[in-house]
Amino acid sequence: MKKIILFICLMMPLASFGQKQTSRERWYQERDQKRAEIMNRNSGDYLQMSSKSLLISTTLSVAGGVAAGLSTVLSEDYDTQKSIAYIGAATSLVGLIVTIKGYVEIGKAGKKLKYEVGAGRAGLAFNW
Repeated sequence: MKKIILFICLMMPLASFGQKQTSRERWYQERDQKRAEIMNRNSGDYLQMSSKSLLISTTLSVAGGVAAGLSTVLSEDYDTQKSIAYIGAATSLVGLIVTIKGYVEIGKAGKKLKYEVGAGRAGLAFNW
């Protein structure tokens, strides 16, 4: 009886360790799921993403321009004016980068739509 209990106590950690999924396996599984989601995007998904990107970039650019413009009016201290102007310029630069990202997504949507329409069909088709 003691041998059976000892055997069970020694085998229990091995059995429980073998059931767990390692973090590396989980990472590979999540990576494969993300790749599958990217491959299954259609042109409408890319257009929606570009719409969001362009709205965010417009907001950032306007906020940066307002901050840079108002830096001269709101503060008399030169160092404060300079730092607010730099923050405004950096915000506008981030807005420009997001704008470029939005245009890239529009290009991807066009390529995807061209592929969807030109895949041997006579005209436009709705993918439900």
